Amino acid sequence: MNDLDNWPTGTLKPTSERLRAQVEHWAHASSGDVGCAVAAVVSVVGTSRDLNVALVVDGVAIEPDSGVLAADHDVDVIAQWGPWLPGLVREALTAPDERHAKGVHHTPPDVVDAVLEHAVTAGVDLQASDWILDPSVGGGAFLLAAAERLGGNPHVVVNQLYGIDIDPLAVATTVAALTLWSGVAPPSTNFWVGDFLTSAETLADVGAFDVIVGNPPFLSQLKSATARDEQQRAQLAKRWPGVGGYVDQAVAFVLASLDVLGEAGRVVLVMPASILSARDAEPARRWIQDRADLCGLWVDDGRAFAAGVDTVALVLSSSAPQRGVLVGDRRVEEPPSRSWAPLLAAASGTPMVMVESKATIGDLATVTAGFRDQFYGLRGAVS
Repeated sequence: MNDLDNWPTGTLKPTSERLRAQVEHWAHASSGDVGCAVAAVVSVVGTSRDLNVALVVDGVAIEPDSGVLAADHDVDVIAQWGPWLPGLVREALTAPDERHAKGVHHTPPDVVDAVLEHAVTAGVDLQASDWILDPSVGGGAFLLAAAERLGGNPHVVVNQLYGIDIDPLAVATTVAALTLWSGVAPPSTNFWVGDFLTSAETLADVGAFDVIVGNPPFLSQLKSATARDEQQRAQLAKRWPGVGGYVDQAVAFVLASLDVLGEAGRVVLVMPASILSARDAEPARRWIQDRADLCGLWVDDGRAFAAGVDTVALVLSSSAPQRGVLVGDRRVEEPPSRSWAPLLAAASGTPMVMVESKATIGDLATVTAGFRDQFYGLRGAVS
């Protein structure tokens, strides 16, 4: 079944509705095979750019879907959004249960642009010589946006992009998208099928990265379908002592990113907002602050993702150009690792209040009922 009702509808550009209509049209015209549909879109976009590009998964070229090839094509949308289209079609055809189980929630192009623009405003810019890694490439949205911001010769820029994902189709879609963007295929050694959290040795062979960007999988530890198994919990505790419990799996991607970050490196990763205030995330916040400066926080005020959770993006630097955290258009003091929840107040324009007290909520009140998100969101502000 096509999950078109949950496809993001935010304002992308003036052609937003036409873009969405084209993606839906292709999805409805497909046979339901995601790989074949994406292969057909790659072929259509490639033809429009006088390129012969195939979708190659596990070394095998995927046959394009004949229904998608025969469908009507909006030439203006293809001209404007070409390299982005394979990833958008892949998203539209990914079943809801697969999205939930694997934490697959793609980033709409307008959100990618907003996140990177906030990072630049916070002082974390992209440099022409940067090596850029996306640790969960999905459809390649962040790498495409980063490549466009680098400027320079696309044939050169594409060599500076790296990506990894557990889904072979995600990696193939990203490689095809970057080929459509640059006109040449990126080096095959720059992309891997695998788990970023267990690929430290492979990544170490490449060397340190200048920038790590992306939207890692959101996997809540409060539900059995997405919770870590015993082996994963043990690996997490061994690699980052004290980190674990109910902290979302996406948070581990931040810690792993810092492990492969170069000198003066930058990290820009989308996260569930729970990283700011959850009790079990405090060791991770402390670990992050010991190794990098939190110099920016982008807050999604419209739930742009089908994940159904509040979302932020952390902007980190191993050598921040200036002190403080840019939240919206305000630069505020970086809060202690005990809680970053005051930053959400800054995002809404509310004055930040830092409370220093040895009293606990239990000393002051009796809780009869509540909800986890709201509790941890408030605990840092109660006095």
